[in-house]
Amino acid sequence: MECPGHFGHIELARPVYHGGLIEFVRKILRCVCNHCSQLLLSPEQKKDIGKVRSQTARFQRVIKECDRISTCREGFGGCGFIKPKYTKNGLGIDIEIMDDRSANPGADRKQRLMPEEAFRIMSNMSDEDCRIMGLKPEISRPENMIIKNLAVAPPPVRPNVIMSSANRSEDDLTYSY
Repeated sequence: MECPGHFGHIELARPVYHGGLIEFVRKILRCVCNHCSQLLLSPEQKKDIGKVRSQTARFQRVIKECDRISTCREGFGGCGFIKPKYTKNGLGIDIEIMDDRSANPGADRKQRLMPEEAFRIMSNMSDEDCRIMGLKPEISRPENMIIKNLAVAPPPVRPNVIMSSANRSEDDLTYSY
C-alpha cells in the first residue's frame, strides 16, 4: 500500500530520434565525419577550443569551425571523405552525400539518415572529441540522444480515471503503453 511503484521500460524494435533533441543531434553530426566519426578539427583547432571554459561557447565555436571544413582531414587520422549536408526534415534528418566513394555508390545522393546510422556515428566518437565539443562523456554520451528504450511510469503515477460515480477506467497513458 505504501510502495509508490517502480519504473519499467519498453525496448523499442528500432531506435528513434528524440523530438526535442533532433536539432542538437544534427549539429553534432555536422561536426564529425560520417565514416570514421572523427571530429573534423585539426589538433591546433582542438587545442584552441579546449581553452574555452564555457561548454556552450565551446560547442558553438566547434560548430562554427566545422562549418568551414568540407572534408575529413586525412593527415590528422581522418579518412578523407567529403562532409555530407544534414538537414532537419520533420522528426527526421536528411543527408545529402557529396562523395562518390560512399558505402552505396549507386544510391541516391539525398537519403533519410536512419536513427541507427546516427547512433553508430555518435557512438564511435572518442571521449576526447566529446570533451572538446563541450559534452561530458562520463555523464552522458551523444548517442544517448537517440531513444532505444521508453520509460514506463508505475501505475500509481498514472491512476485510474473515474468516469461516473461507480465506473472506473484506465487513463490514456496506460492505453498508450
